[in-house]
Amino acid sequence: MQRLTNRCNAKPVDALHRLELMPIIVATLISTCLADVIRGPYLSFVHNPMNSMVISWGTDTLSMGSVAFGTDTLNITVIDETIPDTMHYVELSGLLESTRYFYKVFCDSDTITGNFWTAPLFSEVYHIVAYGDSRTNPDRHGRVVARYMQYPHRLILNSGDLAYDGEIWEFDDYLFTPAAEAMLYSPYITCVGGHDADPWNTPPYYTFENYCSLMQFPGNELYFSYDYGPIHMTILNSEVAWQYGPETIQTQWLMADLTSTNQPYRIVMFHMPPYTSGSGNPSNMGIREHWCPIFRQHHVQMVINGHQHFYQRCEPGDGIVYVISGGGGAGLYEPTFDSSYVVSACQAYHFIWLQINPDSITVTAIDTANTILDHFAVFPWSPIVPEQVQNFTIQYDTTGMYLHWDPVLQDIQGNPLMVDEYRIYRHPGSPNFVPDFSTFIASTTDTFWVDTTASLSTDNAFYKLTAAMASD
Repeated sequence: MQRLTNRCNAKPVDALHRLELMPIIVATLISTCLADVIRGPYLSFVHNPMNSMVISWGTDTLSMGSVAFGTDTLNITVIDETIPDTMHYVELSGLLESTRYFYKVFCDSDTITGNFWTAPLFSEVYHIVAYGDSRTNPDRHGRVVARYMQYPHRLILNSGDLAYDGEIWEFDDYLFTPAAEAMLYSPYITCVGGHDADPWNTPPYYTFENYCSLMQFPGNELYFSYDYGPIHMTILNSEVAWQYGPETIQTQWLMADLTSTNQPYRIVMFHMPPYTSGSGNPSNMGIREHWCPIFRQHHVQMVINGHQHFYQRCEPGDGIVYVISGGGGAGLYEPTFDSSYVVSACQAYHFIWLQINPDSITVTAIDTANTILDHFAVFPWSPIVPEQVQNFTIQYDTTGMYLHWDPVLQDIQGNPLMVDEYRIYRHPGSPNFVPDFSTFIASTTDTFWVDTTASLSTDNAFYKLTAAMASD
C-alpha cells in the first residue's frame, strides 16, 4: 500500500493548546491547500480495523490537507500530509479497540467532520449493513442509504457494480455522492463487479486501475480478508475471465486464507452468484464448481453476492446460505422460484442488516419502504473434536518404524464421526526431553504408516498422532 507511505506527519496536541488548534491548522492550510474537496471524506482500512482506520478524500487540484482526531477534545492528534496530490489517504494507527473516534479533515476553506468506531471486541453485539449494484441511479441509491442510516451499524459492505463503465466521474456520481453521509461514519468495504472495470477493457479481461486508485483496502485491493469481531470476512474478485480453478493464484490464496482462520463466523463476499434464479444473469457455474466446495470444506456460513438486481436467498443444502442483495440502485430484475434451492426472493430496492451476536448472526432484508422482506439466522462453527487415538504402537522392521493405531470412530462426546485423515508428527530427543512436536511429517487415511527415514542407530525419536477433520 505505497500510497500510505511517507505521505503524512503525525503530532499529538498538548491539552493546553487544544483551543488554539483550529486557527493554527486553518492558517497553515490557507497557504498550502488551495483546493476544494470533491469526494469524501470516506472511511476504510488497510490494516487491523481494531486499531487503525484510513480517511480518504479527493480534491480538484493538487493539495495537502490535515486530519485532527481523538476520542475527545482533550486528546487530539493532528496528521499533516507532506506530498501534494488530488487523492488523499491518511491512516490513523495505534487506535483503541471498540472505541469511538471523532475526526476533522481540513482543506482550504473546507472543514468536514465525522466519527467512527474501531472494530468490536469478540463478545460484543454489533451490526453490519450490506448491499450491492448501486450503480446508474443515484436517487435510488440515495433512498437505500437513507433507509439503512436509520439502523445502527459499524461497517458497510457493497458487493460490486459501483460504476457503469469504470469512469472516475461514475464512482463519484453513483457511489461517493449518494453514500457520502454513510461513508463519513462507517468504513465502507467493497468488491468489484464487471461494471467497475476500467473503460478501456475488453470483457471478460478486466483491469481495475480507476477503482484501486479510489480505494484503500488490504492486500491487492481486489481480493483480501480481515477479521471484524468474531467474523472472518473474505473478499473475492469474481471478474476473472471465468478462471476459478485450483491452479489460479486467487483460488490458491482463498484456500490458504480459509485454512488459516479460527474465527467462528466465516462470510465471503464477491459479485457473481453461484446460485440464482431469475431474469438478468445465470448462476456462475465456474464458481459453483471450484469455489463452493472450498466454502463447504472450511465451514463458511454465508456468501454475499450481487449481479442480480433483486433480493434472493438460496440454500442448496450444503449448510451455506447464499444471499443476493443487488437492489442498491440499478434497474431491477425479476427473481423466480424456478430452482429448488431458492428459499426467499423479492424484487425491491433494499439492503440486508446483520446483527452479530456471540451465538448467532441474524440477517434481515429491508426495503426502502422499511418493509421486512426476509429474516433468517446463521450460527457459529464449532470444531468437532475426535476422541483420543487408542492403541498407538510403534515397531521397527527392515523398512523403518512401523506405526499402527485403532481407527477413531466417534468424537469426545461419543457421537459417530468420520475422520478425514490422521496426522503424524516427529521430534528427535532424549528420554529426558519433552518435545513440542512442531515437525509435521505425514498424513494418511489409513490406520498405519511407515517412517522409512527412521533407523535404530539414530537418536531417540518421539511420535505424535492426531485424528483430524479436513478443515482442522
